[in-house]
Amino acid sequence: MIHLNLRETEDWGSIKLDEWMSREIGAVDYWQEHKTNRVPQFNEFYNIDYFEFRRRVKKIANDVHNRMGLSVIYQGRNQTDFIGYINDDDWILPIDDDDWLHPNIRKVVDGIRGYDYMCWDALVLATSQCYHIEQYSTWSKRFPICTNAYMLRAGFLKTLEPWQASQLLFGHTQSMDRTIKWGGRILDRRSDLCLSAYNRHLAAMSYMNSSSHSFDDSIPINQVPELKKDWQWAEPEFCLMVELVQSLRQPLPQTLILHL
Repeated sequence: MIHLNLRETEDWGSIKLDEWMSREIGAVDYWQEHKTNRVPQFNEFYNIDYFEFRRRVKKIANDVHNRMGLSVIYQGRNQTDFIGYINDDDWILPIDDDDWLHPNIRKVVDGIRGYDYMCWDALVLATSQCYHIEQYSTWSKRFPICTNAYMLRAGFLKTLEPWQASQLLFGHTQSMDRTIKWGGRILDRRSDLCLSAYNRHLAAMSYMNSSSHSFDDSIPINQVPELKKDWQWAEPEFCLMVELVQSLRQPLPQTLILHL
């Protein structure tokens, strides 16, 4: 069985900006600039506010996982108590609240025994600056492990100290190396499929705090690419993301319309 462990999430539909800002300002957080500066800028620049946009993105991912009947667990950042309530042979898959999985992932991993860690390639669906789709190769030495492209056996995590389990669940880039270091058994076999979708959108922290971030040219204008046959499982949700991003466009000011 696969359990999804949400790293961080919010009740995006009910949270208020002032409440959120007062909680986040002063926090020791890599994303502090994103949270305290660029979120208000997002709200000023687009015609859908940041929290509503995140709510809709989360719903797209949630709908996928609900259709799959997957167990979703959220206890807060760096919390690992839930591991003790999961069967030893079950898998825990860390994931962000805006990403989703291949609908057949359970069939692919069903019956795998004798391993503590497995990973796969991810499908990167970009809807910021330009519409772009590519396969993120987990097995390439040029890249670290992708954020949602691995999972760990619960029984192995139970043998570790809580801080070690937390590092594996929340620190995806070094998760394979740390599993090996702490005695875990790696499934050294690449899946032929991209089993997860990494959703790189305009409100993602990784984009909002990146050096390439810009509000001025953030909404793509290029043609939406076609998905290859092996990637078409992600097409319905990708189309929903494209539609959502296009809805961010602000109407032209009336003074400008009069001069067109």
